[in-house]
Amino acid sequence: MGALPCSSREEAPPLTDPGPILAQLLALIHPWGCLWGLPGFEQNLTLRFSPRLTRSLGRCNPATGVLTLRRGLPADQIPSILCHEAAHIAVFLRFGTGLRPHGPEWASLVALAGFLPAVHAIGPQPHALPNPPQPGPFRYAHQCLVCQATRWARRPIRRWRCAECLAAGLTGEMRILDTQRPDGPS
Repeated sequence: MGALPCSSREEAPPLTDPGPILAQLLALIHPWGCLWGLPGFEQNLTLRFSPRLTRSLGRCNPATGVLTLRRGLPADQIPSILCHEAAHIAVFLRFGTGLRPHGPEWASLVALAGFLPAVHAIGPQPHALPNPPQPGPFRYAHQCLVCQATRWARRPIRRWRCAECLAAGLTGEMRILDTQRPDGPS
């Protein structure tokens, strides 16, 4: 299939077309590519839906052109999330690597497409959507050596420091306690 020509009055096709939903969503990207100076941009993209995305609404790999959206997103949120992720790839194609993920280049492309350049979801938050993060038992206690403040995690995180002790000019070092080991700290 050849690239659609860019025109100044191009609009996104309606999502009610009986064709496959992925093709419809990729067609949404076509006018954005034209606005961003990348005609035919959508032809080099792969769009996927994944039930494994639980903490984010979308993800992209600019080097491969793969866009992954969370399965079960409300239909009214899909265009803005799709634009958010597509803009990351467009920034990569236009400017290369080394830029901030949500820097001014990215924000200007999202705004040019007619969306608010937001880093977090607007409207229902991820916990209100399908596949919320599953609470689980936190096995490791990270305890400050000075003030005894404790943070919990499912795995040991050695880089954590006590924020209050760091602010006071101390090292903020924390010891890690494995709550499932009878012999104590690791």
